[in-house]
Amino acid sequence: MAQWGSRLTGPGRSPGKTSSGDGGLSEGSVQDLMNSSLKGALLSGLVFPGLGQVFLKYYRRGLFLMFTVLICMTVMVGKAVQYALAILEKVEMGGGIPDMATIMETASQAAATSDNTLFNLAVLLVILCWLFSIVDAYRMGKKRDLPDTASGRRAPLP
Repeated sequence: MAQWGSRLTGPGRSPGKTSSGDGGLSEGSVQDLMNSSLKGALLSGLVFPGLGQVFLKYYRRGLFLMFTVLICMTVMVGKAVQYALAILEKVEMGGGIPDMATIMETASQAAATSDNTLFNLAVLLVILCWLFSIVDAYRMGKKRDLPDTASGRRAPLP
């Protein structure tokens, strides 16, 4: 059975050229474009922190990052719900139909009087984990993408 790459290359053709000569992507250039380092970084950056590490088979590190971010996001949502309920109570106590100005004033008072330290710490930790996850997945993917000097093959997965 012919491989995809064998249709792209033939006698007298280099692996980097397509058989049609239209300048399309060959198998080698697609692999170069989406190597492990780029896939890992994109998964960690665009989908969820730690997913790139899981893709690269660094399961403990990936799961640790995922759980850390999930816990921080749970704290953030819990604090946001507390703020929303406090605002709702103050608006209801005022009676009548609340307008946007009343809601904004109550929200700013609730934010100024409450303790935001835990919320701010959770946001900071999410940002740091997300950035670390992107850089780490790219770095681990680069290690995997480098060919083994003795055999000329890619380095094995951990």
